[in-house]
Amino acid sequence: TAYEGDDEPTARELIARMRTVQARSRRTLSANELDTIARVEMMSGRYDAVETTLSAALDAEQSTALGNEGDAIAECWLTLAEARRLDRRFAAAQDALDAALRMCDLRGLSAVHARGREEQAALYAATGRFQEAYEEHRAFYTESAALHSSQRDARARALQAVFEATEARRT
Repeated sequence: TAYEGDDEPTARELIARMRTVQARSRRTLSANELDTIARVEMMSGRYDAVETTLSAALDAEQSTALGNEGDAIAECWLTLAEARRLDRRFAAAQDALDAALRMCDLRGLSAVHARGREEQAALYAATGRFQEAYEEHRAFYTESAALHSSQRDARARALQAVFEATEARRT
């Protein structure tokens, strides 16, 4: 929450507490926790720290202890791609982005895939490939809009089912 609120000092303090708890308990941080730590490192431009932090999740990609959520490792690859792009390491950023998109395709991760398209557009723009950036951003927008539409439809169906069940009980 501190990261999302752009409160870097609080986010860093909380990360220090996470590391303390980790050391005391010998608990392995999950891929999602490592991704959050990496994003806080990115806030201050510490891109080497992002690489170091995420290597624990990405080197152990087969570990269920680290990637305990279906999209966690793909999220880590996406964060790594963004950090490398911001660090102007464009070829390495493309490699990480390709890994993220492959995992999205393999696991059917639509939301992460859409954000991957957004990162691809940013990477194209950063390398001066503006026409490709524009086309990729259009593809991102199309995917994102379709995803939001399907989520709205699912919510509407769920609400309709609740309404029908309530009406059936009342009858």
